[in-house]
Amino acid sequence: MHMPDQMKTELNFLRNAASPYLRQHAADPVDWRPWNSEAIAEAKQRDVPIFLSVGYAACHWCHVMQHEVFQNASIAQQMNANFVNIKVDREERPDIDEAYMLATQLLSGSGGWPMSVWLTPELKPFYAGTYFPPDDTRGRPGFRRLIESISAAWRKHRRALLEQADEIWHALEQAIRHTSIHHHIEPSELPTAVLDDAEKRFDADNGGFRGRPKFPPHQILLLWTQLLEMSDTGTSDFPPAITDRIRRAGPMLTLTLDSMQWGGIHDLVGGGFARYSTDECWHVPHFEKMLYDNAQLAQIYARAALLLQRRDYAWTAERIIDFWLRDMSSTDGLLWSSMDADSEGHEGRYYTWTWQQLTEVLADEPQLFDFARQVLDIAPYGNWEGTHVLQVGGHGRDLPDLWLDPRWPELMNRLESVRRRRPAPAIDEKIITAWNGLMLSALSHAMRLENGRRFYDAGARLLSALNTRLISSTGSVLRGTCGNNTLGPGFLDDYAYLARGLIDWAAHNPQDSEQTLALAGRIIDSALELFGGTAGELFTSADLHGSPLKQMRADFDHVAPSASAVLISAMLDIDHIQRTSRYADRARRALECILPITGNYPVGSATLLGALIRHPIANSAPRRATWQITSAHPLDHGGLRVVIEARLSHPFKLMQVPEVRMQTAETPNVSASLPVKALETAGESGERSDQVRHFTIDLPAPTSTDSPRKLLVHYTLCNDQLCLPEMHETLQV
Repeated sequence: MHMPDQMKTELNFLRNAASPYLRQHAADPVDWRPWNSEAIAEAKQRDVPIFLSVGYAACHWCHVMQHEVFQNASIAQQMNANFVNIKVDREERPDIDEAYMLATQLLSGSGGWPMSVWLTPELKPFYAGTYFPPDDTRGRPGFRRLIESISAAWRKHRRALLEQADEIWHALEQAIRHTSIHHHIEPSELPTAVLDDAEKRFDADNGGFRGRPKFPPHQILLLWTQLLEMSDTGTSDFPPAITDRIRRAGPMLTLTLDSMQWGGIHDLVGGGFARYSTDECWHVPHFEKMLYDNAQLAQIYARAALLLQRRDYAWTAERIIDFWLRDMSSTDGLLWSSMDADSEGHEGRYYTWTWQQLTEVLADEPQLFDFARQVLDIAPYGNWEGTHVLQVGGHGRDLPDLWLDPRWPELMNRLESVRRRRPAPAIDEKIITAWNGLMLSALSHAMRLENGRRFYDAGARLLSALNTRLISSTGSVLRGTCGNNTLGPGFLDDYAYLARGLIDWAAHNPQDSEQTLALAGRIIDSALELFGGTAGELFTSADLHGSPLKQMRADFDHVAPSASAVLISAMLDIDHIQRTSRYADRARRALECILPITGNYPVGSATLLGALIRHPIANSAPRRATWQITSAHPLDHGGLRVVIEARLSHPFKLMQVPEVRMQTAETPNVSASLPVKALETAGESGERSDQVRHFTIDLPAPTSTDSPRKLLVHYTLCNDQLCLPEMHETLQV
């Protein structure tokens, strides 16, 4: 059996990893491996479980667990003896992260990072959690005792663990196939469902959605903005019920944007937003900054500024982009992934201020200090752990055009000059294609701002660098790059967000549109070839990724928009711009796979709804069968033989022969089921035979010549992934 070193002094297998997050763990005494076939083969050869640890460079609790657990020599010795230990950067391998995050949620009831999962050598999870302290504390099991228990269970109760792993794996496969539909809604009901769900979750006091931690609800903010834009320009005729909800969307949008931009989640000094707030009021952030958050927020604030004529929103959008271009950009214009929450070993130290620090910075300007106290509500006791998270308080928000007051930039510049002398948080210089695609969209919209024309040069440089380093001539896309290393083939979000960014760039730069749209088309074509399923669904990874759980889908919005919905949006938009129907069928087929499950999480379908309201024709593919009686012939006993026809929309098929009952005035409670026989008849020329079905039904003789008869047809439609709830149709004989 492999025995660990008594004390590691050399770097482990992560020393040459492309990911900065993995290289952060290269000096740990844990014998870390990257995710690859060699590591998996070693687990099989040694007959030990795999310990999988997933995190990312800007993750505060990942750093805590590294310091407390993975740099502890005695714990590392136990890990090396009993497991093959694998480290994964969730941003580099989202497919691995998504698969085992779902398992973690099933096993523990919650998720997060760092994610800690124990797998069989066949990659099936049997135990999972997130952060574990080194020893038992406050009801949380310690990592040291946990790995002792797991390794003992592997030796003594192997069969039970393997059975549990098989059950979990089966549950995961069922979950990703969306076999359970809790709330079926029709496509026409989607706008109401999404907007109602958003209103129910809305925090009327602070904006955003209720609860904590509190994340910016990017996609619903963007949807509200799109709806208000369309309503303002009269480009869509919304029904009255939707018009009322759009009218209510305006105050919800502005309350949220106001609360976030003046709250602690916004870095007023340097620009950019933290990932989320730890409280309901946007006061105390989790200080890490992520490109995907900031790119989405930059677009939302820019569009809201133009829509509502809010110059403060334009100022916020510009500050977000300026921060990323100034501090988070490579030499060729590509944008880095994230800035850490920690510096000098403490979360938020770079961003927070003690009363003494503030008084020292402003000691020579008493008037400026008085202004700071008025606007920022600073006081000797601070507002977070004895320090100040800078934010504009109630008095400051009452000042009109605060950002135009000459004292405001003077205050911010003075604070920034001091802050830049502090040890800065670490930067993850990994470049993710998907997130750069989101920023390309943001730059496209920000160019329209009064002071935004300067963003054209940044967008042009970004587009050129993407083309040079991350996109092939055939339209295939890399996940990203870091230094001289590439991160492997792209995932669905890389293709979708990049295509979306290119289309947005073309829409705002007509001089570049033909070439840019041609590139977007090649990327969409590659995405459909790589990620498209036989039923029209879109998977997040392709065969070439070797993902542990096949056929994962990204049909709902989360912190980033649904990659499936974004690609559908891109297909519909490019067809509309070029006045073609090149992608119409593929977009409809993808929609048919998503629409049946939208009722499970309506607010998570905001991006999809945003695409459908711009292109209503995309919603025309029915998810019901169309039924009609095509012929009726008398029978010798006085009854009637009728032939009914069902027309179905691909990829849905009838699960079985429909159940048919008869209703008359004399039998209002409906008769017993009638015998139904399927006819093996082909469809009309050019039609798929399984999309047109015919059935014969023999009806008894009527009890009264004046009695109208109705047939109630009950049927179930399925595709390769799921079955819709039972539906019914009434036919008049």
